[in-house]
Amino acid sequence: MEGKGKGEGVAFKVTSVARGALKTIVGQGRLPWPDVYESEFWRTAKYDGCHKLLRQTKGDHEISSSIAKRFVDETSRILSGVKDTVTSFIDQAGSHWEEMDGTVLVVREKIAPDSPITRDIDSLIDHHMALKGKAKETEQILEEQRKIIDELHDRLRSDSLTGIGNRTALEADLLQELTRAKRYRLPLSLAMVDLDDFKKVNDSYGHLVGDQVLKRLGQMMSKDVRNVDKVYRFGGEEFVIVMPHTPLDQGRLVAERVRRKAERKTFLMPDDGIRFKVTVSVGVSQLEPGDELEDLIARADQAMYQAKASGRNRVCVINGIPAGDSSGD
Repeated sequence: MEGKGKGEGVAFKVTSVARGALKTIVGQGRLPWPDVYESEFWRTAKYDGCHKLLRQTKGDHEISSSIAKRFVDETSRILSGVKDTVTSFIDQAGSHWEEMDGTVLVVREKIAPDSPITRDIDSLIDHHMALKGKAKETEQILEEQRKIIDELHDRLRSDSLTGIGNRTALEADLLQELTRAKRYRLPLSLAMVDLDDFKKVNDSYGHLVGDQVLKRLGQMMSKDVRNVDKVYRFGGEEFVIVMPHTPLDQGRLVAERVRRKAERKTFLMPDDGIRFKVTVSVGVSQLEPGDELEDLIARADQAMYQAKASGRNRVCVINGIPAGDSSGD
């Protein structure tokens, strides 16, 4: 979605299709015009353009990322409402069209071919066919726009380097898991994973190699954790693993498996054949009564720094007791 023209095109296309669909279907004021079309959201979409919102999501611009996510979420919600309106119209009108078409054909058979009413009936049939075609066409256009919005939504939730969830996705998903854990009194653990001495990798082999290390480690963790777990890039060389239905001791085991797998992975410099390894330090916390999203993350971050201070390449839980190190592997 880079580029001014393409970004603006999506913004205007989404807006115009949504507006045009309702105008076509609901007619002249027979249904109330949605107030949301006059909201600040639509003014942002119209005058600023989608490309500006998407560009602002790069880096650590949390406020801008929030605006961009709101753009996609609200567009998706509005298009869903419009599509529901169109679908409902088509469903309800379908039976009326069939009944009317049948009645019209019966009447047409009983009148003289040269009767003036014949022309009116033919015109009515043509009108019905055109209306059905327009409704179906509108439904197809809305479905195409839905795909565009879904793609935008995926881009806003995905880290551009590693392909795994980004911080926006983490905060949204973790909030859902935290709400579910509190409601049903389920355990919930979180691991903060940080590459050790990552600056040395960039200084020794270059930032492009450093990017490949981050990409491969992120994909490795995403593949090797349990099916219920989700991995996100928190920022820089930090990753977060969200572990639903998982108490602290089991969360520690998951983190230890990730640490060992990272330690055993070998990276190769393709030009000169140099091989090197990296390690990670991991902190694990679990949801406690009264916790909010920030509390769970902060304690895992604190435990991760305890792992760093204890010698790196190890797992620490929130009480600071090391759960593993590099010896004996």
